[in-house]
Amino acid sequence: RGRSDADGRPLAATWIALADEVAAAADLARRKDARQPAVVVRGLGDFVTGEDGPGAAALLRAAEEDLFP
Repeated sequence: RGRSDADGRPLAATWIALADEVAAAADLARRKDARQPAVVVRGLGDFVTGEDGPGAAALLRAAEEDLFP
């Protein structure tokens, strides 16, 4: 924060992709060779509410704003 990217846009994290963060952590919790297809994640109810809006759709950028077209 407080700095700009190569195109002069301010750097900021406006939306945190919580589902991606949880999925990455869950992948670390399971053993790859255990044939365990899923991990149960508990205690995140406070982070998910009906007022969260459009969900992951809010993370999508317009093509002209994308850094990697």
